[in-house]
Amino acid sequence: MDENKLNLNTDEVLSAEELTARRNEKVQNFKVDFSLDDIPDVDTSVVQENSAPVPEEPSANEAQEEEVQHQHTVTKKKKKSAAGCLKRILYGLFILVVSGVLAAFMIFFLLDSLAINRDQKVVDFEIPSGENWGTERIASELEAKGLIDNAFCFRVYSKLTKADGKWQVGAFTLSPDMGYSVLVETLQTMTPRETVTVTIPEGYTVEEIAKLMEENGVCDTESFYNAVIYGQYDYDFIRDIPTTADGAQYAGRIYRLEGYLFPDTYEFYMGSSGETVIGRLLENFDIKLTSEIRSQIADRGWTIDEAIIIASLIEGEAASKEDMEKVSKVLQNRMEPDSGYPKLELCSTRDYVKAILPSVGGIEVTSIAYNTYEREGLPVGAINNPGLQALTAALNPSTAEDMEKCYFFATDYNTGITYFSQTFAQHEKICRKYKIGMYG
Repeated sequence: MDENKLNLNTDEVLSAEELTARRNEKVQNFKVDFSLDDIPDVDTSVVQENSAPVPEEPSANEAQEEEVQHQHTVTKKKKKSAAGCLKRILYGLFILVVSGVLAAFMIFFLLDSLAINRDQKVVDFEIPSGENWGTERIASELEAKGLIDNAFCFRVYSKLTKADGKWQVGAFTLSPDMGYSVLVETLQTMTPRETVTVTIPEGYTVEEIAKLMEENGVCDTESFYNAVIYGQYDYDFIRDIPTTADGAQYAGRIYRLEGYLFPDTYEFYMGSSGETVIGRLLENFDIKLTSEIRSQIADRGWTIDEAIIIASLIEGEAASKEDMEKVSKVLQNRMEPDSGYPKLELCSTRDYVKAILPSVGGIEVTSIAYNTYEREGLPVGAINNPGLQALTAALNPSTAEDMEKCYFFATDYNTGITYFSQTFAQHEKICRKYKIGMYG
């Protein structure tokens, strides 16, 4: 038996101290006898293959580069995250804006198409023959006349309802409170109004023209007067009509448009509004007032209004077109600063006021603004609506030698002859002889 092994003979009884001493001895001997030779050989190649390589410690530069790269990667990720967040916000805002615009459009479309809270005024609408008016032009004209608020909405409605390309030629009576459906039905199915030809004579006044229009079924006098007094028209000659210092009603004129309603032959649609009729007359006046005539007026140092007033006096005084240039010469002789006749003294200006403002309770109404027996120079406004020949005569007075010093004329309306004289004595003699004026 190995002596190094603890012999635990059951026949031998040992005390606890002896057992401890023997154990310590054996442990000591075990430590001494144990050596490296007792360790078996190990294949180091296998150990190397199965073992993880030990990383080398990086240099200072490499560590710095790795830190920069790490920071760059972190920054890039943050930017990408922020950009993605911004895109989501912008997309959300875009959706909100588009939704808001569509909602607003739908509300506006419904309000306009149903004509909610719209005016009930009567508006003339004409689709002229010989012109290719499509839905786009129709919508634009409806908007321009205040019949709808938005041409694009009307075009959308026409497209959705398949109303494109079915418009009738002619004139129609429309109103802003009709709504899209009624407007479309009227312009596509209703019978257009009939037309009537009306001739306005030269020298007719506003009141005479109003009566003529009503008699021919063009428009009633109330509508005509409202258009004359309150209508707004975008022409330079109207804007230049003088007003008083405080902006009062055209410096005392009875009718501000008197003189500008050009006499001519017109074709009107029956049942038109007063504004439509006045618009046609003013448009014609603007056409007749050529650049050449405007230049002549400017060369004389007149305003257009002064030229029209003088033309109306010639129209009201001359019995024939042949005498217009001579009457023009007398008037301009008197208007010269040193003529000695500061007052024109024309019966036509006084009679104009009498015709428009009849006597009240037997008392005659007078107006110094028009009465050239009382005021110097021209009356405050035209006394009729002169024709083109009277306007031409105003700009081209007679150059005859015997008219050079004439300051008086008297017209015999029974014969249509106008007599001209240089002195008051000659004038009075003619009036007595032919029973003209106060001698008639």
